[in-house]
Amino acid sequence: MSVFLTELESSMPLRQSVKLSTEPDMYGLSRLISKSLYMPITPFSFANFQHGWVHADLEHVEQFGILNDYKYLVATKEQEELFKNNNKRCMAVGAPYIYAVDYDKKKITRKPNSLLVMPPHGLDFSNENWDEQTYVKEISSLNNSFNHIVACVHHSCVTKGNWINEFKKHGISYTVGAQMDDKNALIRMHRLFSSFEYMTTNTIGSHIAYAAYSGCKVSIYGNYAEWKEDDLKDDALFKEYPFLLKKKIKSNSKAFVTKKFPDLFIHPKSAQLKIEWAQKELGYKNKKSYIGIASLLGWLPHQQLYYWSLKFFLKIKKMMRFFINESINS
Repeated sequence: MSVFLTELESSMPLRQSVKLSTEPDMYGLSRLISKSLYMPITPFSFANFQHGWVHADLEHVEQFGILNDYKYLVATKEQEELFKNNNKRCMAVGAPYIYAVDYDKKKITRKPNSLLVMPPHGLDFSNENWDEQTYVKEISSLNNSFNHIVACVHHSCVTKGNWINEFKKHGISYTVGAQMDDKNALIRMHRLFSSFEYMTTNTIGSHIAYAAYSGCKVSIYGNYAEWKEDDLKDDALFKEYPFLLKKKIKSNSKAFVTKKFPDLFIHPKSAQLKIEWAQKELGYKNKKSYIGIASLLGWLPHQQLYYWSLKFFLKIKKMMRFFINESINS
């Protein structure tokens, strides 16, 4: 491990796995909000809070995940309009990542002429098969252009053995990225992006908008990695909404991304700051106060009383209906 990576890891918060009860719990968002309000506990959330960056054309609310009856908190006004046009309660409040950036007050020194490399990742159930050898070799050829090169590899890839052996072969150190159940994940990624001058990748994803928002000069470079339908066939979202799979493949393809974001395809050393662009993509202008988010999540005392009572009532009603049907059929 390089000295730079050792210093980088020491600046990161420890990974702490927590139980995920609702979507806002993912990546530590709900904990971050409750801690900012000095709340002794993190209440149960009665709203969805969309993580990530939606780069694809907005066509279906199902793009945002398996639907439920809770209110949706999304990044942009365009996303809010899509939900409301489909009779879903929704409000644009900015992406969760911007709240983590505002919350984290630790001073991070950005290393000049440093490059963070973020290859694509799958999940435990995906069947990806990318050309690791070609891409890592292309990254290795950048050694003379940068003082420091570090790869960020997803934990599922580490588990599967993807990427890490190829990076090791070329003498490139790596760190592990965000985990969904890590209550410090958003803070960890903000500190990571704040430590590098440049970030490059060979696929589209939330890491591009996040890194740009945190002041990295971002680029898409090298052998572009594309998904195939068979790679994602076991994803719960596409099992529930099969019509989305082809759209997912298309919106992540090089042809689509090149047309929509042509300025991202550039040599890493030529990349420029895109902070204002990232602010727009992540809905910075829609950001609410922490107490405002708590209210939208249903955290205020009277809201918790109402929603838990309603949840209990609906459960009893469902049980009563079941027993009545059983009685009629017996």
